[in-house]
Parts: sequence; C-alpha cells; structure tokens
Amino acid sequence: KRITRKEALALLQRFENLSITYVPVDPTSVLSFAIDQKLSAYDASYAWLARSRQYELMTHDQKLRRAAG
Repeated sequence: KRITRKEALALLQRFENLSITYVPVDPTSVLSFAIDQKLSAYDASYAWLARSRQYELMTHDQKLRRAAG
C-alpha cells in the first residue's frame, strides 16, 4: 500500500519536529570497532557512540548490547 503525497508530507513534517540531535562519529574509530567486535559498520556506529558517550544502548540485539557495554 502506498501513502498519499499529503500523508508523506505530513509524516516528514512530524519527523522534522522531533528533537533529534545529530552527532558526528569518527569513521576510523567506528570501522576499527566494527572489525574488532565483528559488527556491521551501521551497528558499530550506534555501539561506538553509546560507549564513547557512556550511554546505555537500548536494543534487543545481545551482541550489540555487549559491544556497547
């Protein structure tokens, strides 16, 4: 099922109103972390950021949780 243009624009507006903070990551550190932890670069970026900021990573993925901890 496809959404209408109006629905898509409304969803985009809702997304833009979220209080999301974009935080840059160090690509070299993330890649090294991904290799060391045997994670995808995508998953490693979340784990690396959580670890570097001392945040708890909320995930059901046990491997990812261990890497972040």
